[in-house]
Amino acid sequence: MVIFTSICANYTHKARLLAESVKKNIPDAKFILCLTEREIDSRIWSDLFDDILLSKDIWETDFDSFIFKHAIVEASTAVKGRCMQYLIDKYKDEDKFIYLDPDCFVYSDFVELREKLETRPIVLCPHLLEPGNIDMELSSTAHGVFNLGFLGIKRSEEGIRFVNWWAERLNLYCYDDIQNGIFTDQKWVDLAPCFFDVEVFKHHGYDFSIWSLLNCDMKDDKGVTVSGDKLRFIHFSGQGAMAEKCINNWLPDGPHPFKKLYEEYSKLHAESDNDEISKTKWSYSCYYNGEKISDKARIAYRDNIGHFVGVNPFKMSDSEVLDYVAKVRGSISNGIVDVDILAEAFADFFSVFGSGRKVALYGAGTYGKVFLKICKKYNLPIESIFVSEQTIDEQMDGVSVVCIDDVAVDNWIVIPTLKYSNHKDVEIRLKEKDIPMKEFECSKYNVLYNAFKEL
Repeated sequence: MVIFTSICANYTHKARLLAESVKKNIPDAKFILCLTEREIDSRIWSDLFDDILLSKDIWETDFDSFIFKHAIVEASTAVKGRCMQYLIDKYKDEDKFIYLDPDCFVYSDFVELREKLETRPIVLCPHLLEPGNIDMELSSTAHGVFNLGFLGIKRSEEGIRFVNWWAERLNLYCYDDIQNGIFTDQKWVDLAPCFFDVEVFKHHGYDFSIWSLLNCDMKDDKGVTVSGDKLRFIHFSGQGAMAEKCINNWLPDGPHPFKKLYEEYSKLHAESDNDEISKTKWSYSCYYNGEKISDKARIAYRDNIGHFVGVNPFKMSDSEVLDYVAKVRGSISNGIVDVDILAEAFADFFSVFGSGRKVALYGAGTYGKVFLKICKKYNLPIESIFVSEQTIDEQMDGVSVVCIDDVAVDNWIVIPTLKYSNHKDVEIRLKEKDIPMKEFECSKYNVLYNAFKEL
């Protein structure tokens, strides 16, 4: 079993407690820390962590361009899908993969979850298991039905299919933007039961949290139980003022098992932060010149990212980012370029490289050369170039050129790089090999080609 959490350095003290509780109660589990920082602070290294992964080191495309879009609240969630992909690929002898938020604390082995993951590919915990808390019901409609402080995946075709879908969505849209229907990585998973074979895990002892407090039947009699289910882990979300408000509003006066557990956790939480690592400044919060990045600049960049391709935003400043966007927008009004289509085209194009598949281009002509140069320029990995008939050239700019008839069935996805009118013929050839093709809208396809044909 592999368990991982995702943090920026200021949550290290929480991750330490989680790791310690995992090691005590699930000793056969590997515990991995995914860290979204430029470097690993020396205070973070610990025997509690079997490995520490820097998000930038496991990323397949330009990480600076990706992370600049996100505030710190979004950052740790935006990398979770890619980290899950990486761990599934790395730990090939493991078949159970679990994500836990850093503010979780494990009290006993995951007996029921182990059993579920023997047969079920995807396990999710809803925020609520009983009706009646109207405040939390409304919160669930806004923030997500399922709490993504927990996720269980079995190594399986269906589990991997879900992870690849989820990672792709987070690569494109992982924002705290409730008014537009997005809440980080969590709201996306409302769709998961519609698309995938999901187990909705209704065990009261998993992912118990402040949203579970109203009318909860928690007892401490030779071990803590919730509605008769043995307590496995508590998610101490909102630890501090928010948690204490929920305790006061939703628990009866006097002693209560949760109050005792909360007090014990709070004491450990304070001790774990003796080195004050919680005050660590996020290394992606500033430009290289030390200036703090404003939310206004992040959002302006995010909304116009197609025109920043090849430009490292961290080398700029707030005024330069905003002036750059204003200049681009001015160009649009003069009819020079359609920035919205270019941004959409790049979002589509980049999404192919977050699919978990090997990417090939189809076509070694003029279009193929332009699209290969785009990929080379932005370090997008192209495994091969497919053609309908083998040419004399066996390579193009260092990438092998292979006749489609000679391509072995593998985990491919193909971008057609020839005239749009020929795409249907390519699709037919690929279907014979059961290879999926990523086709863009004609306008997006042409705007990419036209924008970079002078490369």
